[in-house]
Amino acid sequence: MIPVLADFTGRFELPELGEAKLDGMLFANALHFARDADVVLARLAAWMKPGGRVVVVEYDRRVANPWVPHPIPAARLPVLAAAAGLSTPVITATRPSAFGGNLYVAAADRLADGGR
Repeated sequence: MIPVLADFTGRFELPELGEAKLDGMLFANALHFARDADVVLARLAAWMKPGGRVVVVEYDRRVANPWVPHPIPAARLPVLAAAAGLSTPVITATRPSAFGGNLYVAAADRLADGGR
């Protein structure tokens, strides 16, 4: 394994991946740092094999702040998932956040045709 240090909101390479595809990805309190989360998610999801799973942990809030500059409310996630070629996300858990609002966990799978 070769560690990759990169800003996931920009383009980067995974040298060991080659032609292989990933089984899944976890975005835990990460996508809210991407101004264009739909573009970022679509670019990264393209590295996954059909049926690969994306798990998202995010704040279900609409008001931006310095710690969550680009919120992704649960109601917006299906649009992001569709743009990334993912199935309709299923929220698997929610809980109150110690910092206000609620957190949610959602999972979606890469569609066989990438959503096209």
